[in-house]
Amino acid sequence: MQLSAEIFEQIVASLREQDEAADSEKRRKPRVGLKAARVNIVPLNSEGQPESPVSVHVRDISSEGICISDHEAMRKGKRFIVRLPRTGVSEPVMLICTVKHCRMISDDKFDIGAEFETICKSTHAAQVTDRPAA
Repeated sequence: MQLSAEIFEQIVASLREQDEAADSEKRRKPRVGLKAARVNIVPLNSEGQPESPVSVHVRDISSEGICISDHEAMRKGKRFIVRLPRTGVSEPVMLICTVKHCRMISDDKFDIGAEFETICKSTHAAQVTDRPAA
């Protein structure tokens, strides 16, 4: 799934606001790097049911995916819901993501690259809030 240019611009503008407050890899789409932006995610278990929400740091984002950092690793194929704010729009966009890679970058930090799968319209989206997560 690829986000529309409008939704992507709204998300980037909102995350950049957070980022201001606080490549050698080949990429299919350009990524926007961030320093201090945080979002909440809800990992999904193997049956697609929500687990406990987690607050993660956003490393970068593109129109097709996101790279987050967390203190716990995520296996390739793991799915989660991410809540992404949008500037100028009251409703955030909720996306189901699939982990494509996970790399240890320090003793207690992992970079997790995930691809956007689809917009989440289920009741699970209600569990992803602005409130700080664990």
